[in-house]
Amino acid sequence: MSTLPDELILEIILNADICSLVSLYNTNHRIRHIIKNPNTLNLLSNKYDTYIDDSIYELKKICLYETLVPIYGESKYVEGELLRAVQRIKYRYYNDGDTIKYCNDDIKQSYTKYSNLRYYNKYPLCKPVDFLIKHGFKKSIDIVQEVTKYEEWIDLLENAVVDYVLSKNGNYTILPKGESAIK
Repeated sequence: MSTLPDELILEIILNADICSLVSLYNTNHRIRHIIKNPNTLNLLSNKYDTYIDDSIYELKKICLYETLVPIYGESKYVEGELLRAVQRIKYRYYNDGDTIKYCNDDIKQSYTKYSNLRYYNKYPLCKPVDFLIKHGFKKSIDIVQEVTKYEEWIDLLENAVVDYVLSKNGNYTILPKGESAIK
């Protein structure tokens, strides 16, 4: 690619799928330099409808979601379900105003004697929260009390999950039957 003009490389970048773009970024210094150009970042931000800075973190995150989270239904992997759980929490907050304040043990105890299904139906964010806690994110859930803005907490939670999934380097855990982050 070193003999290709920058304009052609930019066209390749803008037409590449997101995971290929991350691979190119990680393997080619010239492509990394072109991607980090503010104009390219702006074009990519518009293409993927999210802010992308020069850290490529957002591109990696988008790649993870595209790789692990199906359009419909549960993921084949625990890591995909962790991403789905975070997305459900984000969706319910930004679209319905729901927060996780009702997902506590006192409320759960009163519903568990009747039915977990009734509890999850009444408080739809509690199943994703329980899934995240089961898979090691209790500390990330607990800090919601310490953060002044719920949006900041959602970002912290998402970053913790994304960092964990990235640390797996593609060695994902098969999701056991019947274990899903969302009902």
